[in-house]
Amino acid sequence: MFKNILFVIYFIMDKKLVLLISFISFVCLMILFNLLIYDQLSGNACTCPKVVSQNMVLFFITLSIIFTASLFYYLYSISLSKKEKIIVHNQKTIFSVLNEDEKKILKEIIKNNNVIEQKKLSKKFGKIKTHRIIKKLKEKNIVVIEKKGQENIIKLIEGFKVKI
Repeated sequence: MFKNILFVIYFIMDKKLVLLISFISFVCLMILFNLLIYDQLSGNACTCPKVVSQNMVLFFITLSIIFTASLFYYLYSISLSKKEKIIVHNQKTIFSVLNEDEKKILKEIIKNNNVIEQKKLSKKFGKIKTHRIIKKLKEKNIVVIEKKGQENIIKLIEGFKVKI
């Protein structure tokens, strides 16, 4: 569930913005840390020698959480973008191997949110031609055929579900 939340946030926030937030929170952490140390060393904070202002501690903890979360998010987004590039590269490689009819059917499936009924494809490309092409795509592990009553539902495999 935590990964799903990060994945949604990944598409909302820009990596540069997160890096900027991380940098600002880090600078504020360092300034606050210096102020805390200065207060303790100068003795101006309180007559008690080892008491730190509660607001300063809460602010320090909040900044630490913001810094850690933004840094973690930035690093996670880098790994996601690398995986995304690999998937796109793999899709281009697969498309280069397919013949024109297979490409047309695959593009039609992608246009319909990666799932389509075989009869819709049959109306556009013909029953026999569609059946043969889908059979080839299934042998190449690009699509999965699910039976739903008397209909065949054609779905792309998980790794192919990024829009092209």
